[in-house]
Amino acid sequence: MPRRSTESLAAPQIDVRRTPLAPRPGLASKVAAVFRELVTSVAPGHFQACDLPLLEELACAIHVAREAREALSGAELGTPKGNALARLLREQGKAIAMLATRARLTPQSRMSREKAGSAASGHGTAGIDWSTYLEEKNGA
Repeated sequence: MPRRSTESLAAPQIDVRRTPLAPRPGLASKVAAVFRELVTSVAPGHFQACDLPLLEELACAIHVAREAREALSGAELGTPKGNALARLLREQGKAIAMLATRARLTPQSRMSREKAGSAASGHGTAGIDWSTYLEEKNGA
């Protein structure tokens, strides 16, 4: 492979094949904003076109949870409205966790079995006694 010139190294390389996914045109603006947050939070090649329905559902669940949390801050728990909002928030949290795992956005969904096995066997950070480590680091 020939050496590259300093000019070619300094020029930004843009891969046009890896344009980020965009929300479909009919999606509500607030849900579309959450969709964009999700897509831009990961590497450009993380999602593919087949992930669009999953991402739209995840964005919608996040939006509903945010709205419920905001409404719950003004409601009193123990009242029918407060209890309904708390139940909605709990259900949305479960849906978000499940959808995020399927979209490979959670740490455990991105970790391979081999890495998980080595971490559990003490060869990774899971074997560190953090309280002792922090005490030694802070000189206590």
